[in-house]
Amino acid sequence: MNGAPSKLSSTASGGVLSLSSGGRILDWDDEAARIFGWTREEALNQLLPELILVRSGRPALRERLQKLQQEDGPLVDRLESPALRRGGSEFALEILLTPLRRGRDPVLRAFVREASARRPMDQMKDEFVSMVSHELRTPLTSIRGSLGLLVGGMTGALPPQATAMIDIAYRNSDRLIRLVNDILDIEKIESGKMTFAFKEVELAPFIGQAIEATRSYAAPFDVTVRILESVPHARARVDSDRLIQVLTNLISNAVKFSPAKGTVDVSLLHKGDDVEVRVTDHGAGIPEAFRGKIFQKFAQADTSDTRRLTGTGLGLSICKSIVERMDGSIGFTTEAGRGTTFHFVLPQAAPAANSEAPKPLVLHVEDDPMTRDAVKAMLHLAAEVVFSDTLQGAIRKLQERPPDLIILDISLPDGDGLDLLTTLAEGDVPPPPVMLFTAGEIPPFLSRLVEASYSKFSTDRTQLLDAVRALLFAPPLAEV
Repeated sequence: MNGAPSKLSSTASGGVLSLSSGGRILDWDDEAARIFGWTREEALNQLLPELILVRSGRPALRERLQKLQQEDGPLVDRLESPALRRGGSEFALEILLTPLRRGRDPVLRAFVREASARRPMDQMKDEFVSMVSHELRTPLTSIRGSLGLLVGGMTGALPPQATAMIDIAYRNSDRLIRLVNDILDIEKIESGKMTFAFKEVELAPFIGQAIEATRSYAAPFDVTVRILESVPHARARVDSDRLIQVLTNLISNAVKFSPAKGTVDVSLLHKGDDVEVRVTDHGAGIPEAFRGKIFQKFAQADTSDTRRLTGTGLGLSICKSIVERMDGSIGFTTEAGRGTTFHFVLPQAAPAANSEAPKPLVLHVEDDPMTRDAVKAMLHLAAEVVFSDTLQGAIRKLQERPPDLIILDISLPDGDGLDLLTTLAEGDVPPPPVMLFTAGEIPPFLSRLVEASYSKFSTDRTQLLDAVRALLFAPPLAEV
């Protein structure tokens, strides 16, 4: 970082610092100056451990700084240590650390606070994590989009070695975005800011959608996700989006810990007056020492598998909070060498009245009339289909009536599929699932940005109908 960095603004609850890889101070706000007695100009370029900590506390801080710079290092670290003010007086200090950038020229962010004056630790950590997460999300999204364009060949062919390295960077940026989203979700839950829109729904269709949504994630692990058992007409009062979040999280977790060529079994059962969903893997099971803290925040079993399969350790904590907000309960059973079953139970709602439910809405963005007519004929029993033959027309229809699914051609008279995907991503509400249905080769980066992709020339009626029903929250026809 060349030149003087922009001055950080002070916070009412503690000081905020920026640090280089070696622990040198790159920025120092007014609250840090008040706590330690050193002005910003005096603190810049000083080594943080030597400037603020007593001698005995310095090795621990140096070790934490090194770990945070590693690609598989923690996302947040906390340290308490005796510290020194400028005049030599000693006091108890609390430090929270997080990486803003890893790899070449890493940058760290530190939050410092007098321990005697701090609010409860959990609240302070949540505020800090939320601040850092918001700072990370925007640049990461931009980086991921740019790397996706390079991976897809939009800037021309690259040397094989460069292509491999960019593909690794793309996958890691995608992983970091998921980690940041997990952190923001846990902060919303605990601050009471996560909103829920409850309604009574049939559960089986949502299991079908969650399985379809995790197929691309399961493919590199060589794991098959299947419905083992499903009772008809089981209903519960839930938030649909949050239910899908729980299901996809549990299924993805089961995939991650399944052996290659293994299966993940999903079941929907009656349990007395309630309904129960089970997600079972056939992996190594959960270590006994870790079972009591499986739903805690930032919890990760210390095994070779979990070190290889990195994450925030927040997913199961998020699932527990969401299920409990829906008046349910969540738990697990596990056996060493036999696998693990996570299960959640929800109060069963009364059967739906015999009135016919409205059909889901599909927006088909396609400029070829013959393709439009064929798709509408295929789907007329399953969905209401509207179409647009231009990008701008599609945007207008999205504003008029949000669809439940978009079937998208890549080439349009006034733009392409990427333009519409960008518009959806920039919206204020979660976008509907998108299925590419187009002629010719589909760029790899576009396939990663949508829920499903199919070629007009190699997809038959049954395949298309199965895919659409799965994305419209219904199980594939083979599962019915």
